[in-house]
Amino acid sequence: MNQLVTPSYITSLKPNEIFVFGSNLQGAHGGGAARIAYDKFGAEWGVGVGPTGQCYAIPTMQGGVETIKPYVDKFINYAWQHTEQMFLVTRIGCGIAGFADEQIAPLFQAAVAMDNVSLPEGWRELCAKSNSVMSINQFRERMATGEPIMGGSDLHIEFHKYSQQALRITAEINGSYHTPEELRALLSELWAIDVPKSFGMFPPFYTDCGKNTHVGERVFINMGCKFQDQGGIFIDDDALIGHNATLCTLNHIPDPALRAGMVAKPIHIGKRVWLGANVTVLQGVTIGDNAIVAAGAVVNKDVPANAIVGGIPAKVIKMIG
Repeated sequence: MNQLVTPSYITSLKPNEIFVFGSNLQGAHGGGAARIAYDKFGAEWGVGVGPTGQCYAIPTMQGGVETIKPYVDKFINYAWQHTEQMFLVTRIGCGIAGFADEQIAPLFQAAVAMDNVSLPEGWRELCAKSNSVMSINQFRERMATGEPIMGGSDLHIEFHKYSQQALRITAEINGSYHTPEELRALLSELWAIDVPKSFGMFPPFYTDCGKNTHVGERVFINMGCKFQDQGGIFIDDDALIGHNATLCTLNHIPDPALRAGMVAKPIHIGKRVWLGANVTVLQGVTIGDNAIVAAGAVVNKDVPANAIVGGIPAKVIKMIG
């Protein structure tokens, strides 16, 4: 893991280095690191957010810490997309803006594992000590953004927490007989939703998260299904999920240097859809109402409503009616 520390004083930059500084939304670079960015590294007056010259501006003067976080998240996403550059993060917000390192450093939790981001001295330790608790709704909202989840980030750590809960609950589900009422109660705990009384399942069932599955009325899930639901699995009314279906909402980042990171996209299964046995549905796929997916198919693209699809990759065989 990258342990680079941003120097306290930066007087020059290598061609691939980017000076990351705290700004204001107006882009008035009158003091502190912003002045250095303007005088030395080409930051443009009037540009207060994002890339500018050989710099990256993160506004910190518009309110509390909560107003800074979206801009930090945007920066991290930008840095993830530009691995050819090395980003030297200065103590943004800890000078003129008046925040403490303990307040700002945890915002960069997701950057700790990135090999192209250098952080100020002590910030990695502050990130490690951060005990920020993410609610399930916050988790779902974060996953819905589609932004990458970097290995070792706070969100990645949250994944592991949910995985341990899922292992415990699925072991209970799969280890002995439960009445339909008992099973719905266990699934309600696993999925953190109110599972409808009309829902049905034949265990065993497997998941490595469980906190982003949503099911409608009269949905039935058959034996042996595996849901990787971090990115969101949405199953509409009257859908039938066949034996050993696998639904995958995550992909690892192709870049070997960032391979521990992941990108999530949701799966949507429409009303009255029937997935045959051993079907695999990949991330980002929507299956339209009334569609049928033949046994063994691998679905990597959207399926039209009323279509019958099959094969690897799945293709339309014919339309219903």
